[in-house]
Amino acid sequence: MKTAPLLVALLGGFLLSGCSSAPAPPVRTWDFPVEAPAPSTSLSADAPYLQIARVQAESWLQGLCIRRPDGRFDTLVYERLVAPWPELVEVRLRQALASTGKFRAVLADSHPAQSGWNLLVRIARAEIDETAAGGVHAEVAYELSLFAPAGALHAVTRIDARRKLESPAVEGLVATLGGAVLDANRATAAWVESALPR
Repeated sequence: MKTAPLLVALLGGFLLSGCSSAPAPPVRTWDFPVEAPAPSTSLSADAPYLQIARVQAESWLQGLCIRRPDGRFDTLVYERLVAPWPELVEVRLRQALASTGKFRAVLADSHPAQSGWNLLVRIARAEIDETAAGGVHAEVAYELSLFAPAGALHAVTRIDARRKLESPAVEGLVATLGGAVLDANRATAAWVESALPR
């Protein structure tokens, strides 16, 4: 049996569309894995600050989403994330960036501004895609803008991460999507590090 039809069969009852007279299933909450902190490294005296100035997401990205073969999006209603996408990404992205050892600190948007680099992040994709060639995959994409301490735009790029679905069960969906987030964050950290003046 192909993965995509099996995913539909297992998750169909948890989607936004459709209704039933049966009692609603309990809502379950999910979180993505967090990487272990990197070993501390000594910083140079002139190591800069980096602030993630803002993480944005598409308005439709409200939780666990599946892109169907016909292009429409379904959102799982009874399977929810512990926080909105921007919050989940920001926490994990700050950790990935801090692990590079290139910054005195990696600050959240809510932190008072410091004189340093600023990174703007837009989550362009974050879904399970049933339209992808080669089977069902988790797709995560960021659009990044890096600003120099003086405020000038320094570099822009797009990061795309993709993982094949581990299992059609909800646990597999969350694990695969969370893994794609980790991959996107690692790629973001590598790009920021390479974009800094040497």
